[in-house]
Amino acid sequence: MSSPVLLAYFCAFAITFLSGFGLLATKSLHGRFTYDQSQGVQRFHEDPTPRVGGLALVLGIGCVILLGPRLGVTFEGNLVWPILLAAMPAFASGLAEDVLKNVSPPLRLFATMVSALLAAWLTGITLNRLDVPLLDPLLGYMLISVPLTAVAVSGVAHSINIIDGFHGLAGGVIMIICSAIAAIALEVGDIQLALLCGLLAASMFGFLFLNFPMGKIFLGDGGAYFAGFLAGWLALLLPARNPDVSPWASLLICAYPVSETLFSMYRRMRDRLSISQPDREHLHSLLKIVLIRPLFRHWPANLQNAAVSPILWVLAAAPALVAFLAYRDTKLLFVAFLVFCLVYGIFYRPLASRAALLRSIEGDDE
Repeated sequence: MSSPVLLAYFCAFAITFLSGFGLLATKSLHGRFTYDQSQGVQRFHEDPTPRVGGLALVLGIGCVILLGPRLGVTFEGNLVWPILLAAMPAFASGLAEDVLKNVSPPLRLFATMVSALLAAWLTGITLNRLDVPLLDPLLGYMLISVPLTAVAVSGVAHSINIIDGFHGLAGGVIMIICSAIAAIALEVGDIQLALLCGLLAASMFGFLFLNFPMGKIFLGDGGAYFAGFLAGWLALLLPARNPDVSPWASLLICAYPVSETLFSMYRRMRDRLSISQPDREHLHSLLKIVLIRPLFRHWPANLQNAAVSPILWVLAAAPALVAFLAYRDTKLLFVAFLVFCLVYGIFYRPLASRAALLRSIEGDDE
């Protein structure tokens, strides 16, 4: 990796970190608007915490792209600017929820779809193949490929928001996704895509210095949707720009957050609940109740919170590694994704049963 690239990544890290630190230093001025309170169905922290870390992430990425020529790094203009512009509806809807706290989940999901449609319009790129003979001809029709693109990319963005429940979890998963995409991109010679993945990962690393393990600041919906949209679009670009890469490699790279989302939808439909209904039945919540809290009962709450994330980083990294090793083999990637979903389900059931038992015994309000 060249010195200018390393410098650009360091600047992304530093700008994100300093911007986040600035938000923390001024929280007394904006806290009444930006605090994430400790009460709520999906709250696992004890102190009111600023949830606008996404602003620091946007600044870190945007500033380095602007400064790229001065740093000796050239970003492909028709790659980065359409993506950043398209990300704004998703980011704005999430940031509005972080501040106003009254933007409905369907409206935020719609905004991420608008971002995906805007990206498709600005770049002319859509999900045009799945390497499935009977389906690929249908993707030649814009009326099919464009809506499918919107669903796929917005689904990844929404899935990152869903797993954003514990210190470092969503940020670490974004870094894993970006690292896997970048590694494959380098293997097939797509330097610009790898460069952009590295930029997102470096900025997220700067945010994690403030978020993990003590949770001083949160990504918020704005940051989760922004980073999730970028990750989803980068995953789509990987096979779109590189015909040697199977689209199933991108899906397997995102297997953990996507599986969490699909299983959550199934669980809520099974229980006749709204798909957007918040609950404490996500895998990360169950791990906290069943494993982390009993083992580390004497740890401070923030450290208990953070202890969940490394376990799920490993879960996210395993399919991403398989995707890197077999990025051309559609059949193997497809089977690997099914195996991952099966393993997820096998582990989920006993965790859910144990969590229900512990709640009934302890009168757990978590």
